[in-house]
Amino acid sequence: SDQLHVAIGRDEMVEMLNYGSLVTPIIIALCGNSPIYGGKESPYCSAREGVMAAIRANEHRHGMLARPMASLVDFVETLSQSTYLIVNAGGQIVPSSQPFSQYLAQHGADYPAFLYHEHYVWNSARLRAAYGTLEIRPACQQPWDESMAVAALNLGLVEAMPEIGALIRAKLGEEYWTMMQTYHRQAIRFGLYAPQPGSDLLSSVLTLAEAALARRGFGEERLIAPLWRRLDRRMNPAQRARVVFRHDGMAGMLSHATIRPGQVKR
Repeated sequence: SDQLHVAIGRDEMVEMLNYGSLVTPIIIALCGNSPIYGGKESPYCSAREGVMAAIRANEHRHGMLARPMASLVDFVETLSQSTYLIVNAGGQIVPSSQPFSQYLAQHGADYPAFLYHEHYVWNSARLRAAYGTLEIRPACQQPWDESMAVAALNLGLVEAMPEIGALIRAKLGEEYWTMMQTYHRQAIRFGLYAPQPGSDLLSSVLTLAEAALARRGFGEERLIAPLWRRLDRRMNPAQRARVVFRHDGMAGMLSHATIRPGQVKR
C-alpha cells in the first residue's frame, strides 16, 4: 500500500476521520494497482482492499466506516463492539474472541488496551494516537514513474477538505454515505470503469485537489497529472496491468512492473 499521514488536532479528529473514510473510494478508483496475485488475475482492481474486506466483514474493520462518527465517544464505543482479536496480557500475546466492550466490562477503563485493540482495526482512514495523525491507507503502490501521484492526491484531498466534503454532499444528497459505500465496493473491483455516484464527481474532486495544491506554492499540483490521464482513459494502473497480463502473462507482467536503472533518478 501507499499511505500518507496527515497531522491533525484534537478538535478536528472526528471530522477528518469521517472525511478520510468518505474519500476512500475516490482514491481506490484512481490508484488501484493490485489485480494479480497467486499467479492469477483476481476479481479486484485493488486486491488488497477486496481481500482484506472479507476479514470479519460484519465488523467493518477494513475500508470505509459503516457510518460517519458523531463524536469521539461514538467512535470509541463503536470500535469497542468489535472483537478484541489479540490481547496483550502481561507481555503474552493471547488470541481472543470476545468483544473489546466485554474486556472493558471485566477490567475497567484501559486506554493502552484500547490502542492495542484499535491497532488491529484497519479502516482506510485511521487515527494514530502515537503520531497525532490521520493515516490514509487505501491506495496501492503506484507505477514507478508515477510514484508520487498518491501522496499528491491525498495531500490535495486534505487541503481541499471543506470544498470536497461539501461537493460530495451537494452532488449526492442525504444518502451520500450509502452511495459512496456502493461506489467503494464497485471501485475495488472495476477501478475507473465503476459508475461514479455523481455526475463528473472524480473530475470535480481532482480539480479542487489540484487547486489546493497550487495554492501551497510548491509546484505539487504537477504530480496530479497522471491521475488526469487515468481519468481521461478510464484506466487506472490495475486496469492497465490486467490488459498486459491477459496478453503477455506473468512474464509480460513482470516486465511491465520492473523498475529499470534508467528510471531511477540519482
